[in-house]
Amino acid sequence: MTSPAGLSVAERLQRSIAIGVSRIPERFLRRLVRCPVNADGEEMPPEVALLMSVTEKGGEHSDLDPVAAREVTEAEARVFTDRLPQVAVDPR
Repeated sequence: MTSPAGLSVAERLQRSIAIGVSRIPERFLRRLVRCPVNADGEEMPPEVALLMSVTEKGGEHSDLDPVAAREVTEAEARVFTDRLPQVAVDPR
């Protein structure tokens, strides 16, 4: 995954950390985090569980107005993708 143009230093660091976590051997990740299991018995991959446990310590989006929440979500998504497709937004 190459770093797209326009990412801030912090965003590049976040991307690098996510890539690094994805390369940690599974047996070590399982010692760091408990992997949730859904109702069908499917277990969350340990690298996803670790990233989620770290990001849940961040800010809360539910207190933001819809426009600000969308901006935060798009900024976070930019870290993991080179291009974000435009999505139609219902103005309600």
